[in-house]
Amino acid sequence: MKVIAPLTSARAQDEQQHPEHDTLEHEPAPHPIESYRPLLDSIGVTPSGELLALPDNTEVMVAGIRVTAQTLPSHSSKRALRVALDDGSGCAEITLLGQAQKSSDSLHFGTRLMVVAGTTHRSKETGLSVRATKVWDLAQLWSGFTTQRGA
Repeated sequence: MKVIAPLTSARAQDEQQHPEHDTLEHEPAPHPIESYRPLLDSIGVTPSGELLALPDNTEVMVAGIRVTAQTLPSHSSKRALRVALDDGSGCAEITLLGQAQKSSDSLHFGTRLMVVAGTTHRSKETGLSVRATKVWDLAQLWSGFTTQRGA
């Protein structure tokens, strides 16, 4: 029987924790949303990876790259829209109903970079989602932010 010794060197441990370095032969690039970090920090965006720790009905802002968008039937005759946003720390599930859906209609499929304000909602079916009250195009917010900072 062959016994394999545990990794002990710092280099060996780093190689085990970051196998993409060997596969890609370079350091992995930061998540694209990180280039917007100064704006996101200034408006109080919560990383998706921290949402589960928040209580139900907490007001939050989340941002990310839209990875999915689908319409779903709701309890009323109107349809709901569910969007998943990836920010590098996880994915946030966003639900748009009623006025939030109407006011941001062009953004659902027209942009991939989004900022969403809403409240956390816990359920047995979906775990945790954010019920959107307002949606913005992140690229447009960034343009205004950089113009204001340059002035």
